[in-house]
Amino acid sequence: LVSAALLPLPTSYHDSNLTTAHEMKARIRESRRGDVSVADLSMHAEDIDPLRARQIFDDHGVLVIRGLNKAHAGRILSDANSIFEQGVAMAHEGLLQEVINESNGTTAHVGWVTPDQTLFVSAPPSHVRDKQVMVLGLDYYTAASMLTAATHPPTIDVVQALLGADEIELFGKGQCFFKEGIPGLDGGNPKFLHQDSAYFMFGKGGAVATLSYTCRTDVETDNGPLYVVPGSHKLGHVAHVDTPSHLGLPSSDWAFSDGLVIEGDAGDTVFFHVHTIHGSSPNRSPRPRATFINRYIAADDYQAYFATDAAMRAKAKADYEAALERGELPKKERNLMLRGRRPWSKDGVQCALADARVNH
Repeated sequence: LVSAALLPLPTSYHDSNLTTAHEMKARIRESRRGDVSVADLSMHAEDIDPLRARQIFDDHGVLVIRGLNKAHAGRILSDANSIFEQGVAMAHEGLLQEVINESNGTTAHVGWVTPDQTLFVSAPPSHVRDKQVMVLGLDYYTAASMLTAATHPPTIDVVQALLGADEIELFGKGQCFFKEGIPGLDGGNPKFLHQDSAYFMFGKGGAVATLSYTCRTDVETDNGPLYVVPGSHKLGHVAHVDTPSHLGLPSSDWAFSDGLVIEGDAGDTVFFHVHTIHGSSPNRSPRPRATFINRYIAADDYQAYFATDAAMRAKAKADYEAALERGELPKKERNLMLRGRRPWSKDGVQCALADARVNH
């Protein structure tokens, strides 16, 4: 236990003091000081300038590096297709468990999970099944391709520049978002505009996330490209609501047209701030579209709480802040160190060990 006074919450933790989407969009326009194009956010993997990368990220909350993960995209796509087929076979056999969150007397449907941890959600009527894949059971524990990409030295160099830290951890176990190809108006699995901080709130600066394409992804193909709102990270956290793709910004206030579309080829990588508003449109093409996501934090940072629906988040936030008032900090997961050495401090958050005998 440590005194809460030893952990002043940074500005980035607090919720936005703006109450309407109109005010927020006006603030974003003011912060941009003019129109922003994808070219303004981009550089190539063969010509990375760390200082310019940091400036772009600080100004816009998003950075695009073309070709950064080109060497890894093909292997991850192959693994994604295999695990997709495996998950669909399990679902066909009835090996699905419904996941429901219960918080403060309310319930929220998350989806259905197969034994290999592939998450299914409801599918539109035009699909061949009543359930479609959202997140594959593809991560650092199930495929070497994911961990190899996550620990790619040029990527960590960029992360280090963006976080401004010498000690870097790999947060979580990685994710592979998978949009099935569902031609028609509904399409496959849109991810509505949101901030990562709705799901993962951190005690300090928060995670830098990377999202990489595994195939050509663009508006013409209509296979679910990423949309980002440059400058939105300066708002702080914005209140989210429950949507068909879990937590998101109200669709009555925010649309993909509010963002800048990031088209790209296999291996193109987008870095974004924990508060950057982003999302991806439905996949209306006949072919699936997969992206792989990695997250990184400074070693002295920690996850304050996690949620997938509004009631769950409200309870988790209240529990965390009540613990701070009692002088308690949460235990953090023992993430893999990628750079430096994890420091120990009697006044800091300590890592939870499932079994202290593991290293002996």
